[in-house]
Amino acid sequence: MEQHPTNLLTDRMLATIGRMTAEAAQFDNRNSMLQYIANTVAEGFDSPEGIFVTIVYKGTSYTNGLPADSAERESVPVMVAGEVKGSINVSWPIARTTTDAADNQYIECVAEVIATQTVRLKYTELKWQNRERLKELDAINYTTQIIKHGLPIDETLQSICSMLPRAWLNSDWAVARIKFQDKQYTSLYFTVTQWGMNEQFATIDNKKGSIEIYYLRDFEQDGKPVFLPEERNLLANIARLITGYLNSFKGSEIILQKAVIDVQQHRTDQLRRSLSKEHKPLQQYFNQQMMDKYVYLDMMKYKIKHILFVSTLYD
Repeated sequence: MEQHPTNLLTDRMLATIGRMTAEAAQFDNRNSMLQYIANTVAEGFDSPEGIFVTIVYKGTSYTNGLPADSAERESVPVMVAGEVKGSINVSWPIARTTTDAADNQYIECVAEVIATQTVRLKYTELKWQNRERLKELDAINYTTQIIKHGLPIDETLQSICSMLPRAWLNSDWAVARIKFQDKQYTSLYFTVTQWGMNEQFATIDNKKGSIEIYYLRDFEQDGKPVFLPEERNLLANIARLITGYLNSFKGSEIILQKAVIDVQQHRTDQLRRSLSKEHKPLQQYFNQQMMDKYVYLDMMKYKIKHILFVSTLYD
């Protein structure tokens, strides 16, 4: 961009640039901001009637709405971070055949205003995106910490559900619900509306559930979807964490049941071994008792001959 050694701008141009800079700084949307500048540029010239302005930025054009029936006289590139991102083109009525140095300097100043404000908007967008990603990261970390506590399923799912609305862009108007089997867990003021999203999940034993997020009012703007793509990814990640937790819980139950069965089986095997090896089985015990009585009876005839012994085997 050509550098002018002195300020050639008229008071009208300076006033227009000052007002343009202040007003442009209030916009949080690039398209609206560039359209405002396109409508304002002509006001800096002494004779704004019939001046046609076109701002081109990243392939999109913004004009002041006047008919383009004049010859183009000046075009200045818009430089952002050392790269050409667009241009500002000014055309005067056909009756005007020349432009002076002040006009050129004024258009260059407008190009600098455009570059400065687009950088500001980009910085604001990056800061906003970073804040939203931190909220999503906090939600994932919070969910992970809750799961690590190893609390009962009801308490765990309710804690996660109560936290979820805070992770969404319009958190003050967000509500959540988690369904699992025949139970459901809801956040404060939960209501089903038309502005919602959900994610299904299923455990290893085919028990199904879902996570639902709703807005209590419409936040759709310029045809953009109500929920961000990052929010849909976040909901899918939360669903995976919950699925992993439920699968781990079910796995622990299966392992515990198997351990109980193994202990019972071990005790039964020990009893069998004790009867067969360490101690005589019951039948052998009774048989031994009967044999001892036979021996006793068999010896009786040699000990006492004049006493009749009348008895049964069970006496």
